[in-house]
Amino acid sequence: MKNNTSIYAWTMLISLIVVVTVTFIICLAEVSKTVSYLLFAVDIVAAIVFTVCPVRITRASAR
Repeated sequence: MKNNTSIYAWTMLISLIVVVTVTFIICLAEVSKTVSYLLFAVDIVAAIVFTVCPVRITRASAR
């Protein structure tokens, strides 16, 4: 069970890095509208993963 917690923690860390990186790219880079929409989609998915991981960690620790 600690192994699952470790996986969720790593997933959370990687999704946080993706959110921060993509947000900086969206804000600072001059990209086309299509690329911008693609980056928004990636940012949303990574933010959802980042939000869900603490719940998964809590449930894995409670077992």
